[in-house]
Amino acid sequence: MLHARPSRGFVFGYGMVPLLLATAAAGAGVHVVGLYLEHHSELSTAVTVLAIAFAVALFLVALDGVRGGLEGFYRPARAVVLAMALGLLTLSVVLAAIGAGILVSLVPVVVAVAVPVLAHEFTDGGE
Repeated sequence: MLHARPSRGFVFGYGMVPLLLATAAAGAGVHVVGLYLEHHSELSTAVTVLAIAFAVALFLVALDGVRGGLEGFYRPARAVVLAMALGLLTLSVVLAAIGAGILVSLVPVVVAVAVPVLAHEFTDGGE
C-alpha cells in the first residue's frame, strides 16, 4: 500500500505512535486485571474492567484512524464496525457495574477486539 502511495508514509509512521501507546495501555490494563484476580488491588470490578476497556477502545480508534489515513477514504461500514466494538466495550463496563463477575465482564472485551478482525476477513477487505 505504501509502495503505491508513498505520500501516506507520514500517516503510517506517525500514526503508529498512538497505536503503540494504546497497546502499552492495554498491557497495563491486563496487569490491573491480573492484580485484581490475585487480590492485590483495592479497585472495584467496574474500575478494573474500565481500565482495560478504555485502553482497548483507544487501540481500536487509533487502528481505525491509521487504516483510514492509509486508505485515504472512510467507509461507512468501518464506522459501524467500530461502533459495534465500542458498544461491546461499554457493555463490559456496564456488566461489571451491575455486579457481574470480572470474567463475565471481560468476555465482551475479547469479542470487541475480534469484531474488526472478523469484519475485515469476511468482507472485501480480507480478499
